[in-house]
Amino acid sequence: MTAKHVLAKDIAAFEQMKAELLQHYNGKFIVFHDGQFQGSFDSFDNAARDAVKRFRDTPFLIRQVGAPEVMPMPASVRFRTVNENSRRGGNRSRRVSADNRPLPRW
Repeated sequence: MTAKHVLAKDIAAFEQMKAELLQHYNGKFIVFHDGQFQGSFDSFDNAARDAVKRFRDTPFLIRQVGAPEVMPMPASVRFRTVNENSRRGGNRSRRVSADNRPLPRW
């Protein structure tokens, strides 16, 4: 069983309460267990400690209210660092114009 399936009730409850949570708990870490809101905390560590103490090894959801949504990306998407070309023997200080044409060296 996937984590998303196990937490489906908690995720649904979070989504249903999202507007209210944003209004009252923006920036806080909230805990849901078995589809019920359990409380808000100032840090992830405090939320996790309380949830583990109360719910032991049963699934629970911790989310930061107002945090950016995570966007799933396919494995085929690859990001390169700015200096990755230098590791391949390319010119580290290559300058390009806005339309990606090489600029003259001065």
